[in-house]
Amino acid sequence: MYDKTQGGTGKPSVLAADLVVTGVIATEGALEINGRVEGEVAADALIVGRGGTIAGKVRAGRADIHGMLQGDLVCSALVLRSTSRLRADMTCASLTVETGAEVEGSLRRPAPPEPPAPTAEAGIIAAESDLAGGSADSEG
Repeated sequence: MYDKTQGGTGKPSVLAADLVVTGVIATEGALEINGRVEGEVAADALIVGRGGTIAGKVRAGRADIHGMLQGDLVCSALVLRSTSRLRADMTCASLTVETGAEVEGSLRRPAPPEPPAPTAEAGIIAAESDLAGGSADSEG
């Protein structure tokens, strides 16, 4: 899931299976959770291992879930593995679900980005184009 060639900075930070964290975890890189987190998690790439559990809010660029997630998840790309169990409100642009994954909650797709506002320069170029090509009202 996490690859240095995809913009990562190397190996993920790993929370071991016997670790319980309460609070906020944030990284600009990859994070692999094999223990339990109660709170908020933010990472560029998130992997929840088979024994991993998150209860809380999650924000990630990419999320690969093998374990359990309960709460609120916002990410660009989500992969739910056959061993995953989600009880969450999810917002993601891309979703892959393997057979056997358990999912309960809501799923939303993020709103598309607003188109850029027209600029004065674009209006001038369009007007020049109309002048150069003539218009239906011109005599000829």
